[in-house]
Amino acid sequence: MKTSKFFFFLICSAWILFTYTGIYAGVVSVIHPELPAKPALKVLFIGNSYTYVNNLPQMFTELSASGGWTVTADQSTFGGYTLEQHSTDTATLDKISADNWDYIILQEQSQFPTIEYYRDNSMYPAARVLDSLIKTQDSETVFFMTWGRKYGGQQTIGAYSSPVFADFYEMQNSLRYAYMQIAVELSARVSPVGRAWGLALTLDPSVDLWAADNSHPTLKGTYLAACVFYVTLFHESPVGLPYTGGLTTTDAAFYQNVAYRICTTIEASHVKDTLFLYPVKE
Repeated sequence: MKTSKFFFFLICSAWILFTYTGIYAGVVSVIHPELPAKPALKVLFIGNSYTYVNNLPQMFTELSASGGWTVTADQSTFGGYTLEQHSTDTATLDKISADNWDYIILQEQSQFPTIEYYRDNSMYPAARVLDSLIKTQDSETVFFMTWGRKYGGQQTIGAYSSPVFADFYEMQNSLRYAYMQIAVELSARVSPVGRAWGLALTLDPSVDLWAADNSHPTLKGTYLAACVFYVTLFHESPVGLPYTGGLTTTDAAFYQNVAYRICTTIEASHVKDTLFLYPVKE
């Protein structure tokens, strides 16, 4: 009798275990379905040392990978180059047509947008030429809004000069205006990297974003740029991504939050900036 009861207990236990295991497995599959795979993307960066210092394309690729994105990035970048030079450069033109790029990033020489003569007679015409080529390739143009000099100042190239900028913020406003004007005209997207620098500086005036020349980016500056591109291209928050680019986890978290905030906050005084503002998946 005891033996019969024991076998009956085993059979019942096995049935209960099998039944509830099956139900639990079913519930898990419903509550936690497999996430759809993120598409692989190809991104071409066109610019100069503001892009290649600290290898922004590579940092962006590694940051993206930590968020589950597969990015193939390349660059056509030469020291001091302008968009006008790129628009007639065989190496750049060949790269534009060499692959099926999803996004092609355009970064102008850092002073041109602030000097009216160069903005209107060089930057804008070249941007139109490049944007036309990019669209012919069925790719999307994204403008890389760069940052102002650490202390502002008057920018002079040849016989032409910008206004005298009292500080970084005044120069940044000039850059913002220049990039937004051409982006609106061409219905292109803007990655507001320079504005993110401004927010970081406002939140913490001691931030170390500029190199010793007060122009080029430190590693932190490049990491912040990569985070802004992450939000701009993927519409996803970078907050919490494990990739730190060599920064401390505290610093990386700060810049991740700055990038998320600048890309998702609408300021009433900058209505046109809504061109690059959109819902972001947290």
